[in-house]
Amino acid sequence: MNLELLVALLAGGSLTVSLAVLLLVWRVLRNVRRSKAAGDERLEILREQQERLKVMNQERSMMKEELERLRSVLDEEQYERQLELPAPAEPERLERRPWWRRLFE
Repeated sequence: MNLELLVALLAGGSLTVSLAVLLLVWRVLRNVRRSKAAGDERLEILREQQERLKVMNQERSMMKEELERLRSVLDEEQYERQLELPAPAEPERLERRPWWRRLFE
């Protein structure tokens, strides 16, 4: 075999392997960049959701305070209404008679 042919084959093989490794590294690097971008996007979404939850929690606490205030106002009004109601009239007293008289009358 010719030494020049062997050198050419080794150089060609080395070049092919180098190009394959370069292509593989390029694809891995591209996938890493996509994954990083997706992770950053997800992190931003989670931050926005956290902010919305904070706002909703503040609104809930404000509504709870308002509800408690309304309940206390209604309780006061109901108490005042009860004070204003007249006492129930006493029922007419029926004449108490023994049962045997009621039976024979």
